[in-house]
Formats: sequence, C-alpha cells, structure tokens
Amino acid sequence: MIFLIIYDPLVTVVLFSSLAIFYLIFYNRIKNRIAKISKTLPDHYANTAITIGDAFGAIKETLIVNNQDYFVNKFTVTAKNVKNAQIKMNLYNQLPIVYIEIFSFGILISIFLVLYTLYPNFNQIVPLLGLIAISIKRIAPAIQEIYVQFLQMKFYKSTYSEIIDDLKKSYYFHNSNNFASNKQHKINFKDKIELQNIKFQYGKNLRKAIDVNLSIKKGNLIGLCGFSGHGKTTLLDIICGLLQQNSGKILVDGVELKKKYLNDWKKKISYVPQFGYLLNDTLIKNIIFGTNIKNYSKLNKVLKLVNLYNFLKKNNYNYNTKIGENGIRLSGGQQQRLGIARALYMNSDMIVLDEATSALDLINSKNILKNIRSKFNNSTIIISTHRVELLKKCNKIILLKNGKINIVGKYSELNKNKHFKKLKIVSDKHEIQNEI
Repeated sequence: MIFLIIYDPLVTVVLFSSLAIFYLIFYNRIKNRIAKISKTLPDHYANTAITIGDAFGAIKETLIVNNQDYFVNKFTVTAKNVKNAQIKMNLYNQLPIVYIEIFSFGILISIFLVLYTLYPNFNQIVPLLGLIAISIKRIAPAIQEIYVQFLQMKFYKSTYSEIIDDLKKSYYFHNSNNFASNKQHKINFKDKIELQNIKFQYGKNLRKAIDVNLSIKKGNLIGLCGFSGHGKTTLLDIICGLLQQNSGKILVDGVELKKKYLNDWKKKISYVPQFGYLLNDTLIKNIIFGTNIKNYSKLNKVLKLVNLYNFLKKNNYNYNTKIGENGIRLSGGQQQRLGIARALYMNSDMIVLDEATSALDLINSKNILKNIRSKFNNSTIIISTHRVELLKKCNKIILLKNGKINIVGKYSELNKNKHFKKLKIVSDKHEIQNEI
C-alpha cells in the first residue's frame, strides 16, 4: 500500500475511494433490513427463554398430561426465528466478499484502460497493475472487517439499547434509594401510617387500581380483604414502597415517605407474598436470607411459631438441610411456613402477610397467626386474605372494592355489610371444599 502511494498517489486515492464507496453503497442498501431484524431479535431471545422457563417450571404437569410436544414445538418456532435472524446476518456479512472480487476485477480493467491511454508503453503498466492487484488483496479484507463491525453494531443495536435502558433504570434506582451513598435518611415508626388521597393506576387508559385514604396504628393487627382483582396486593405494595403512587401522600409519624426514606422504611418491613421465592440452599440460609446473622435461639423460636420445628427435628436438627430448588423438597404448606419464618426472624416493625397462609388449612393458619400476634405484639401486622375467618381478631378490617375502601371496622361491624357477607359466603364454600 505504501509503495503504491509513493509510486502513484492518484491511483491509490481512486482505488481506496472506489472500494470504500462500494461498501458504503452496499451497506446503505441493506441497513434497513438489518434494522428490521434487529428490532425483532430481543423478542425472539426473550420468547425462547420464556418457553424454556415455562417448560421446566411446569415439568410435573407436562409429564402427567403428556404434552411435551407443545413446548418442543413452541421452542422450535422461537429457536428457528433466532436461527433465521443469525443466518441472514451471516449472509449480509459475507455477501460483499463475492461481489468485491467482481468489482475489483472491474477496477483493474478500468485502471488498465486508463493507464494504457496515458502510457502506451505496456512495460510501464504491468508493474503498476501488479502493485494495484496486491494492494487490493491487502486493502479489501481490512475494509471488509470494518464493514462487518458496522453491521454487527446495527444488528445488535436494539439489544444494546434495551440493556442500556435497564442499566440506566438500575442506576437511577440505585441512587434514588441512596444505596450508593453512605448518608442514611432515617424515618421513625412509633405511632401510625397515614395514606392521604393515595391514587394509583397501572396504565393511563386503565381504571384506577387504588383510590384510598387510610390510617394504620402502630402495633395493630390489620385485616385487608376483598375479592380477587380489587387492589389488595397493589395497596400493600404501595405501603411497602415497592410501588410509587401516582398522587397523594404516605405519612409515617407525620413525616412524608419520600424517596430518600425508602431504604430505611423497607428495613422496617417483613413481607411475605403468597408464592414467596425460596433459595436453592439450606434451611438456615432461607431464613436468614443473606443477613449472615445466625442466632440459633431465635431460629428455633420462629420455627416453633410457624409449626416448622418438627421438620428440623426429623432432619436431626440439621439447619443445613437442603430444601431443593424453590423448596421442592418441602410441601406447599411447609414452603409458606418457611417464608413466614423468614419474615419473623427479621423482627421488623411491620409484618405484611399477603395470602401467606393460603396453602395451609384454617386451623393451622389461625394457630400461626395467634402465635405471631402473641410474640410480636409491638409490631404492626397486616394480613391480606380471602379467608374471612382469619380476620376475627383484627383491630381493624379494611374491605376493598374496585380499589376503594368499601368499609373499615371490626369484624362485628363488617358482618352487616352486604359486600362482606358475599365475601364470607365464598370464603366458607372454599373452606368446605378444602375439607372435602
């Protein structure tokens, strides 16, 4: 290349420019096709991962029903979409190589004709043509590599964009919750929580999921009930700081719960969802849940409170007993009890039980709730349930209907409410079916 520049700078510029223009024209012709494939690629990858997750997540049902073909066919379709996208990408990567040979031959012929008119002496042209041919041999792969890298950037642009968006959101969340800062914003919870004109909806065009005013005293046992889809879990998520309300204020002892307090606020809460996640690890690690604070006396206490101590006893008091992936070695009831034990071990100011005993029978559920109430009487306990019988001992019961509070009061007061009566009938039928 250097020799060619020294020998004939004009020919060098023409040669290099011709190759660059060829690749530029080729890239412009296919970039829209690449962009189209790029936009669909993240969805294809996601669908493949979802299909695999669904297949293994429902492995028992799949084997019993014998519908493995459904997941195999579904995976085949999604995997084929990914494969087709990659095949097209590889084709567009390699296609210029085929054309560049024809194009280079055309350049050589063109240069030969031009040089022949300028230099009639054939002996002067041959060395230059040889030098040009060697230069093309060296230059073309370098330009091809540049072209491939540009194409790869275009191809994975949508995927990169999604990752960058997630990182930005993660960075914002990281900073907004003060995880990156050593400065801690404390908030006290000694008296009450107040929800003032709290409104929340999941989408602009959807009806409001939550529209409430509410006060919760410290140390009270609060019952939250209502039919499915009426906003119980959403309200709990707002109280716990997992969801940000669209409007309204949450006051904790008169102080507005702003973003700077969220980190400290969440430390005061133990939350037990209906289907909590269990680590593929030991019994003790599922209870301490990453805190690395092992208090065996406390562990025994919470295991007894949730009627799980017998499980420890049957396993020779081995706290390092493996429970399997998502607690597969435990029964459904034991899994929920373990989730409750984790929450109680944290000894938080507020314990939130969101359908946390749905896999247990009514008697066991009542006993566990009674044990929690007796040993954690200074903690605020919020129990969300469709099982009306569990609410009899609550200081206050909140009945939600279409995201709004239908009535607030004690069990005896709600017994006169039509909506509560309907809920009670459904609950009683459910308990009868469970007993059968």
